[in-house]
Amino acid sequence: MATYLTTAEVALRLRTSESTIRYWRMTGYLPIGIAFGRKVLYDEAELAAWERQRADEAAETRAATPAPSRILGRRPDAAHARRAAALGLDPAAASAGQSGDAA
Repeated sequence: MATYLTTAEVALRLRTSESTIRYWRMTGYLPIGIAFGRKVLYDEAELAAWERQRADEAAETRAATPAPSRILGRRPDAAHARRAAALGLDPAAASAGQSGDAA
């Protein structure tokens, strides 16, 4: 026999509000719920499959997105070195947490 979850239980599981769950159901984002009177119940197996699909899509997106340093075409610490130089700090000392005028 299938296990069903209420809107409140789905909201807790997905860490969002009940109104968001209702909105997602109305727009077709979530799997179809089964209405019993005023309550809508969701099949736990269908919800688990939906979660796996969303996780797979997110992993594919992360794998296809280049790292920020590749987007900018420079190393991430280059911006820090420029800021340190603009402030008159020794970049090597600034990366160690020391100012350039300390002796």
